[in-house]
This record gives sequence, structure tokens and C-alpha cells, in this order.
Amino acid sequence: MKKTNKWAVFFCVFIGSITIAINQFKVPPLMTSILESMSLNNAQGGMLMTAYAIAVGILIIPGAYILTKLGGKRTTLLALFCSAVGSAVGAFAGSLPLLMVSRCIEGIGSALIAVAMPTIVAGYFAPEERGKPMGIQAGFIPVAALITYVTAVPLQNLMSGLKGVWIVTAILPLVMLIICLAVVKDQQTEGTEEAPAPAEAPSVGRVLKNPMIWVLALCFFGCGVRDVAFSTWTPTFFQQNGMTAAMAGTMGGIGYLGFWIGTTLGGTLIDKKISPRKIMLVSGIGLFIVSIWCFSIPMSIAAPYIVLIGLFAGPIITTIYTLIPMAVQPQDTGYGMAIGNLALTLAQLGAPIVSGAVLDRWGFGKNTIVVEVGAAAIIVAGLLIQKCKGASE
Repeated sequence: MKKTNKWAVFFCVFIGSITIAINQFKVPPLMTSILESMSLNNAQGGMLMTAYAIAVGILIIPGAYILTKLGGKRTTLLALFCSAVGSAVGAFAGSLPLLMVSRCIEGIGSALIAVAMPTIVAGYFAPEERGKPMGIQAGFIPVAALITYVTAVPLQNLMSGLKGVWIVTAILPLVMLIICLAVVKDQQTEGTEEAPAPAEAPSVGRVLKNPMIWVLALCFFGCGVRDVAFSTWTPTFFQQNGMTAAMAGTMGGIGYLGFWIGTTLGGTLIDKKISPRKIMLVSGIGLFIVSIWCFSIPMSIAAPYIVLIGLFAGPIITTIYTLIPMAVQPQDTGYGMAIGNLALTLAQLGAPIVSGAVLDRWGFGKNTIVVEVGAAAIIVAGLLIQKCKGASE
């Protein structure tokens, strides 16, 4: 298969992943309108994000099993279909329970694409050329978040309400489903010939016995704790220090942009034959150091500081996505991705509760400790990974 075809497939799935993640992030910037339109309180509004995360957490391992049965292409199509259906249901939801059901359906799409996309990249690109595509695809979450935070409110005004936003976010994955149906094909190895069937069937048990997967899951968990404890509360911190709500939101977008630059930078470094294990460790140490000032920085340097955080955090995610296919047998890649993403989801479920409690009791200064616990976990994983041996090594 020609290289241009590989990249055509990659960008189809990448853009499709973004349309799925847009559905994940559309609630926060529209939360005030959602609460007012449905007469909900803040706790009920928070349940909309929790329902999404719980669906992802529950279905991430079954999603890997589905991947082994359907293959990368059909799993991607199913993910896009679930995202579109979930958003369509939400467009006509007149109550909180039905809106939560729609969020759960959207979460199914996220669980499926989380295991399908890295597996497709690993199948189309040889190990020595995976760095750049893994780096780009690792940025689909920040890209989606940036797009959503910038466009959600203007789109709501343009479409005269929340229903119009939900309809648009149902159409986007549906369009990408049609495009992926035409462009994407399952491919397990580089070249024009189809890969032979693996000698052994995929096995979640084999993956669970792999120490390297658990180390990478620890790194993913640390990334989730650090990101949630920092990103959830930075807009509030900025506003309490004199920023307008609009400017605080813009800062969040700048942070996501810096993160995407970081993921792409990590992929470029890997393609230049720099060890992803070393990148993980060095980036983790750098992230720990710069995070010391995460809730004490002067507002005059907030923008460059947030970009710097992203430049250190981004390469870590790229190295995880690059190392998981190296850690397991090719047919087990989906399960490896699922375990890593499950650790991330658990962090995203627990860290907001812990960091919120710390913030309520002790303030922003002590919340830095929660951020640093996540960064420390990344460093521990970076040290342990140096001694782990992957299945492809």
C-alpha cells in the first residue's frame, strides 16, 4: 500500500475521532444554558460528564473484544455511529434521564475509538515510522476540546439553541462514517498484501500478565490525575486572579493547543530514533518541575506557562501510544490500549472528587500536591519502563 494511502486512511480516522471527542466536550462550555433550560443544579449538570466517563470506563475492555471480532474499520464505523445516535437522542431529550442516556451512547463511541484508532495506526505503519502518526493521533482530544470551546457558544447562537448544536454534532460523525466507509480498510502490516492470520487468538489474560502494560497504565493514570487536577480548576483560578470568564476560557484553549504541539513533537522525536522510554522519563521530570508553580503563577505569564505545560505533557501520551503496540503481541494491541485507557478513565473519575475536596478545604496551594502526585506517578513509570521488555523487542 502506498504511503499516501496510509495517510489518507489515518486522517480519515483522525478526523472521525475528533468528531467523536467533540461530543465529549460540548457540555462544559454550554453547561449554563443546559442547567437553565432543564432547571438543573450543578450536581445534576456534572452527572452529564460522569455518565459519559462511566460509559467509557465500563465499555473500554469490551470495546477491545469487539475490535478483535470486527477489526479496526468496522469498530471505527460503529464508534462513529454510536456518537451520531447519542447526539441525535440528546437533541430531542427533554429530561435529564434521557440526556444522560444520550451521553452514555456517546461514551460507547469514545470507548470504541480509543482502542480502534491506535490499533489502525499500528497496523498501517511499521514500528520505525509510527512516531509521527501516533503523535498526531494522540492530539485528537486537545484538538476536539479546542474546537468545541471556541465554537460551542457561537454555534448555539447561530442554531438558535442547544438542540441545533446537538444536531450538528450528530451530523459530523455521520459524515465521517460515510467517508471512512469508503476509504478505510483493515490492514495489519505494511505492504500491499494482507497480513496472515495470527498464530494465536487475542488474549486479555496474556496482556494482564505483561508487566510493561501495567507500567504504561500507571503512566496513563498519572497523566489523568495531573491533567484533571490542573485543567479542571485553572479557569476558576484565573478568574479569581482577575481574568474575565472569556479570557479564562481562551487560556484553556491555548493549553490544549500547547498539548497538541507536545504530542506532535513527541512523535517527531521518536521518528528521529530517540527512545520513547527516555522521552517519557525526561518529559515526566520536566512536567513535575514546572507544575510546582501551577497555582501560583502571575497572570502576566499565564499563556506561555500553559503552553510550556503542554509541551512537557504531550510527548508522554505519544510515548504511551507508541510503546503499547511494542509491549504486546500484534493481535493483543486492542486489549493493551483498552487497559491503558481504562487507567486514564479511572483517574478522570476519581481525580475531580479528590482535587475538588482538597480545593474546598485548603485552597489552590494544596491542590498543587494532587497535580504533583500525578506527575510523580509518571516519573515512577518512566523509571520502571527502562527495565521492561516488550513483546516486539
